[in-house]
Amino acid sequence: MAKIIWDDSYSVGITKIDQQHQQLIDIINRLEDEKRSGGVILSVISDLSHYVKEHFSYEESLMEQAGYADLQAHKQSHKEFSQWLDSVKIAYSSGYAESYDIAESVQNYLQDWLLKHIMVSDMAYSEQVINKSNPDA
Repeated sequence: MAKIIWDDSYSVGITKIDQQHQQLIDIINRLEDEKRSGGVILSVISDLSHYVKEHFSYEESLMEQAGYADLQAHKQSHKEFSQWLDSVKIAYSSGYAESYDIAESVQNYLQDWLLKHIMVSDMAYSEQVINKSNPDA
């Protein structure tokens, strides 16, 4: 798969969120590198876990401050992502699947997440959060 290059179409207009989304793109691209080199994806999974905790918490707090109506649905999608990530960790640590297969699966999931969650769900809250909470001020 080709590497993903950040462009303005991914921007939700909130600097810190955009920076965090850029970190996700970096993680996706690192997975591609690890697959090609046969490297261990454990550090990528660890970085993804850290990203999830930091990003989801920050994003949800902004939506809560702005009174975003679909906050609970958004939180649910975050919860489902976290559960998926837990299952990836279990599969990796158990040796149940090959590292390459896990990396491929994770990369596909993250690319789908980028297109469906960030480009749709995150874009849906951005204007309200910007107008009500002024997160970059």
